[in-house]
Amino acid sequence: MKCMQCIIIWIVIFQLSQQEALQNRIINGQVASIEDYPYQVLVVLRGNSISDWNSCGGSIISKNYILTAGHCVTKQSNNKRTWDHVPAEVLYIFKGYSSLSKVPIQSVIQPRKIILHPGYNVHHIPGPNGTWLSEHLVNDIALLYLKNPLTFSKTINKIRLASQDEPDSSFCGKTAVVTGFGLTFHDKATEYLHAVNVTLPAVNKCESGFICVSYGIPPRGSCRGDSGGPVAINGKQYGIVSSGAYRPEFSKMYCEDFKSAYYVNIIYYRKWISENSDVDEEN
Repeated sequence: MKCMQCIIIWIVIFQLSQQEALQNRIINGQVASIEDYPYQVLVVLRGNSISDWNSCGGSIISKNYILTAGHCVTKQSNNKRTWDHVPAEVLYIFKGYSSLSKVPIQSVIQPRKIILHPGYNVHHIPGPNGTWLSEHLVNDIALLYLKNPLTFSKTINKIRLASQDEPDSSFCGKTAVVTGFGLTFHDKATEYLHAVNVTLPAVNKCESGFICVSYGIPPRGSCRGDSGGPVAINGKQYGIVSSGAYRPEFSKMYCEDFKSAYYVNIIYYRKWISENSDVDEEN
């Protein structure tokens, strides 16, 4: 019990003081209530030290499964050629609260098993001064099978998923909401859940399996720490926050310097999700 208390304290401190270690968070959004987005969770990967910890988003898709991004639960293999999922015991899932500082010990849960897409891989596209302009992620999707089933309430509930039979035109040109806990404009930390509306492209010209979205001017979207979180339209999930590409003319690489975001296309992976979870049984 004391160990779990330490984890919660460390997470709050980490969120507020170690922003540079986090990946993909909300830009130019607004504080949101978990009652409006009860499917949102925070997935924390425990490292060997506080600076090695990492956080991502995720979505509840059934009482037994969380959907997230593959890169949120992976590490490079010893030969540096492939990526493996981390042990399930180093992941902690925060659910049911709009503020991280208010999460009670009993609300933190863990997965029994991580199901990483077998084709997952990542390639970095280098930028100036040792930075990177973008990541080329392949099959960036994973499922977390929970140790114990969730009890649904007004702050904890599942989100419906797009059907594999839907065409991309189901989401093209529409306004989606992206949610997550984290860094805001100029990489400012926050303990509160945020939401931002983004306009999906009228025609999806992204490669198979992704949805490419411009940040626009002023920039709006996900940034450091929101990876794995849901992209939803009218309460139905169509995407998973994956990665982003910076504007090469910027050198500081703040969150708002992203020029585009890449979301995993749920429709493309819907069959895989069904085959590896109980989502269809519950729906």
